[in-house]
Amino acid sequence: MAVSVLLSLYKGIDLSIATAFQIGGYAYDYSYLDGMSSSFYVGHNKDMWKTFNPETGTGSLPIWNADNASNSFTQQSDLNLIKASYFSIRNITLGYTLPKNLMQKFGIEKLRIYATADNLALWSKRQGFDPPCGNGRR
Repeated sequence: MAVSVLLSLYKGIDLSIATAFQIGGYAYDYSYLDGMSSSFYVGHNKDMWKTFNPETGTGSLPIWNADNASNSFTQQSDLNLIKASYFSIRNITLGYTLPKNLMQKFGIEKLRIYATADNLALWSKRQGFDPPCGNGRR
């Protein structure tokens, strides 16, 4: 879903804000999966330290075993499902429309000057995860 707001602030100054959000659902976080890879050539996610350790009997995530490909994090599982609720600020535009009487002196009907910024903020369950994009994989 998206919400856009256009405000006329003061004497030709306007502000536009476009947002997007989703409440509920799940998405598959492939970047998280990549960080849990059994490859020694890939940077590992800090959650690797939270995997089950048979020596201590502790760990909040399934066991990670580099010697067993069927038991490694390279396999798809629901561990990589993340809540897809998010809120993002897609665009903010601040503009100023110069007065009509001033512009008519130069033969110009209307002139608007504006500054815009895109993709300003994203709040989701996991930092860096953009649920609508699925982190670039489908």
